Amino acid sequence: MGPDMIAPIYLFIPGRPKTKDRPRAGVSKGGKPFMYTTQKTANEEAIIRQFGTNTREELGWAEPYAGPIRLSACFLIAKPKRWYPGMEPASSYYGDIDNLLKTLKDGLNGTLYRDDGQVICYGSVRKAFWDYAGLLAIIELLPLVEPPPRVDKRKKAG
Repeated sequence: MGPDMIAPIYLFIPGRPKTKDRPRAGVSKGGKPFMYTTQKTANEEAIIRQFGTNTREELGWAEPYAGPIRLSACFLIAKPKRWYPGMEPASSYYGDIDNLLKTLKDGLNGTLYRDDGQVICYGSVRKAFWDYAGLLAIIELLPLVEPPPRVDKRKKAG
């Protein structure tokens, strides 16, 4: 089966999901400013990229999918050791859900899909578990649908 199949792809990545850091600015020896990605973010994206590449090879795809994508992600985060009843579940301990999703989308670039700009619809949830951490991503490849021909309803001048 190739990338033209319309079926969800389930991708599970074990380990605590990490947020994407803000890009950092630096100045080269020649005095020119430049932007760079932190090593923590680069490492996390490399792990996700490897899982995406392995999944693509298991599916037998020669190239990443080029059509529109619907992406769903469930970020499973182990509760801290000092957890107590009533502790705020939206604590900053878990990380910003937007930045968790950015790490996933950027990590999968060039593996299962060409570019994260293909993601036209996404949803995500962050859930705390006692002793378990990981990331479950569900990637749905949407059919490339041509819009119906447009009908011109204007009267022709005659």
